Amino acid sequence: MIGRLRAIRADTSQRAFARQLGVAPQLVQRAEQLGTFALELLLAIGESGVRLNWLMLGEGPATWAKRGLRPSWERSLEVVKASRSYL
Repeated sequence: MIGRLRAIRADTSQRAFARQLGVAPQLVQRAEQLGTFALELLLAIGESGVRLNWLMLGEGPATWAKRGLRPSWERSLEVVKASRSYL
């Protein structure tokens, strides 16, 4: 998962990547160094067009083929909140 995060960040610095996503740079740093992915970071990455099943599991394409198929941020948050009740 860390390797896939670094792949999408590419040559962009952690700070610039965090700024592009609208999250604190510490979230990107923590994810890359410790493998600890904050919910806020995951949602921001998903909103950027990266498929979270690819990021987390390495399955499927890395990005959404058609922009209209990408779930909205609100729907993503609903799914995450619903899944928390099973943890």
